[in-house]
Amino acid sequence: MRFHIKYSLLALLFSLGVSYSYAQCTLSATSSGGNASYTQVYVLVDDNGNIVAQNTTGTFTSIATGTYHIHALNYNPTDVPSPLPSALIGQPVANVGSTTTGCFNSDFLTDYVVRVCGNCQQSNTVCETDAVVATSSGGNASYTQLYVLADATTGLVVATNGTGTFTGMVSAGNSYRIYALNYNPADAPSPLPTVGQSVATVGSTTVGCFNSDFLTDYVCFNITNCATSCVKESNICENDDIIASSSGSNAGYIQVYVLTDDAGNFIAQNMTGVFPSTSLTLGNTYHVHALNYNPANPPSPLPSTLNTGDAISTITGGCFNSDFLTDYVCYTIGCPCDTKLVQYAPDQASAGGMGVQYTMATAYCEEASGWRYYYDPNAPDDLLFAIEHKPAGGNTADFTAQVTIGVNDYSTTTGYDEPIGGQDLVNFEANFGMGRYWDVDVTSGSLNGPVNVRFFYKPDEFAIANNAAAAWKTANEPAAILAGYAGLQQLSPYWFKTNDATAYNPAPDLEPTTVNSGNIIVLNSNFTGVDAIGIHNTKNYVQFDGQISSFSGGTAAFRVTPIPIILDNATIGFSGWKVGDKNELEWTIDNEQTIQSYTLERSTDGIDFQTLAAIDAVGQSAYNYIDELPYSTSYYRLKVKELDGQISYSNVINLTRKGITAGSIKVYPNPTTNSVNIDFLADKSSNATIQVIDVLGRTLQTIETSVELGANRKIIDLSMLSDAVYILSIKTEDAQFTRKITKTH
Repeated sequence: MRFHIKYSLLALLFSLGVSYSYAQCTLSATSSGGNASYTQVYVLVDDNGNIVAQNTTGTFTSIATGTYHIHALNYNPTDVPSPLPSALIGQPVANVGSTTTGCFNSDFLTDYVVRVCGNCQQSNTVCETDAVVATSSGGNASYTQLYVLADATTGLVVATNGTGTFTGMVSAGNSYRIYALNYNPADAPSPLPTVGQSVATVGSTTVGCFNSDFLTDYVCFNITNCATSCVKESNICENDDIIASSSGSNAGYIQVYVLTDDAGNFIAQNMTGVFPSTSLTLGNTYHVHALNYNPANPPSPLPSTLNTGDAISTITGGCFNSDFLTDYVCYTIGCPCDTKLVQYAPDQASAGGMGVQYTMATAYCEEASGWRYYYDPNAPDDLLFAIEHKPAGGNTADFTAQVTIGVNDYSTTTGYDEPIGGQDLVNFEANFGMGRYWDVDVTSGSLNGPVNVRFFYKPDEFAIANNAAAAWKTANEPAAILAGYAGLQQLSPYWFKTNDATAYNPAPDLEPTTVNSGNIIVLNSNFTGVDAIGIHNTKNYVQFDGQISSFSGGTAAFRVTPIPIILDNATIGFSGWKVGDKNELEWTIDNEQTIQSYTLERSTDGIDFQTLAAIDAVGQSAYNYIDELPYSTSYYRLKVKELDGQISYSNVINLTRKGITAGSIKVYPNPTTNSVNIDFLADKSSNATIQVIDVLGRTLQTIETSVELGANRKIIDLSMLSDAVYILSIKTEDAQFTRKITKTH
């Protein structure tokens, strides 16, 4: 603090009635949240919200009387918001970035410090146990410097000294002022400050020669009982880290962070301020104290010598920060969901037709049951999506995630997804998707096994898509019958997720022949109903247990397919079985007189069939075929063509063999700096193709390799690739899998 000192001539002029404007304030603030590669700017804003000044130091001098806010703006110099504060002096601070947002800290307008400039240079809140300190830069070396501590309410002198430091002389709840009196010892004012007397009486008997702004230029202190108040209280989710930092360290001192329980008993100490919560108790509160001490004169005992349970109040002596025991940060373990409600987000109707609306859920609360409910930090009371991170027998790794809840509304009139290509009027197939879908990105950590999820959906959106499929079936069934089918059937809804590391996109994902095939994984809905586990409202959800080992989006589709005709004049028996690593198919027929040919068809999902073999009818009663390279799960059916051109189908059979299963594949480390390991189990020897694909779909690497029976490990070198996200594709003779990987420096 600067005290402006007047000398003897000024004192004489003052005694003659000459008036002076008193010193203006110096206001300052610092921010600990800056990105080192960004540009940090401080903005001084008056009480009307207008910019007064801006700089890069956070210190503003010669400020007039008033109340001010100091904002810290941290922005990307390669993506600068416009206009910058420097172009808005005298204009509202809310206009910063209004033309071009750029990349800057989102809490710029909501996170600030308040500074008041009046007769008191700067108001400080001080703990009851701390010293109140003031210094004066304006003293005349030949004069006597005296500091006066006075009660701000009564104006009575509490104490005086020549240092400006007063310890143990203030009490919580009161306010105090420190005045700096600089006077000529040869012409001293009378009376000098006297304890118990009003500070206003100084020099009332004999003016003497002293600084004329003595009574109007001072420092204020508001005293609080810091021993019972925590600097900041936060909730730390179970298995996350406690992270504390201190801006008050002395460069020549040693900074140590001390973790204690709520009673002040020692738990741990380090120099980073990072403490894992895995060993702490859910529901309990813990404190982190910052101890900054002189290594040449350390306190005793040091925290490193304490045993668990020792009171840290035993640390005494030496030279260290006096607010060590009273200035700390509190953390309660566990993210409570009790006050939050499950919500549907966003509302499909608000998408407005031919558009997409997204809600990003990047924060979460956690129940004692192990379910984490994700929410948008801008709406912290609305829970949107749930993940059981560590279900029994599933994932055991720690990870955090970002959940995107999206809604497509491709029709302004129907309100459901009906993308181009969603129907096939030749083969009489159609798909209708519920507009609501989810997409999850793992932002830190990784999965080593499946997790369980709950996807909340609006029943009316579900019903609209379901009804649209039913209406399509009714409208097109007459034409399907004329084409030789027995009719159309609407299948049960398919809950599915994509398996190509891309978010749900209805245009390709709802093509008539691709839903539930190719890049789609069908999810078995374990439960559809209302959520009543720790959430105090009822919202429909579908739960998927033990099936999610990677995240790439998902929704529900309603499928319409033709009903095949079985021959009336012949009985066909169709069966199959596994022989070694092959599948053998056999069919028998008791009357082949009207049959022209057979087409054996195969599918990975029982819906999208492809021709495996075409065999002419030659008057036999039995036929067989060996599938040399079956899929891990193969569906088969027999297409029968009669002499008059009529097409009929047999029953569908499926044969399952393990192959390489998705659950056995582990890709690590992820993220990686140089290479990744791919570990998996195979129940047969085969060949495999491994590809590295960028987010634009370009293949950057292709590795042809062999797969051995049992455990396999493949190492993929990524050192020549740029830092980015890539797709790792693993394709064998009977299966294909993809994984998302991140390359970092």
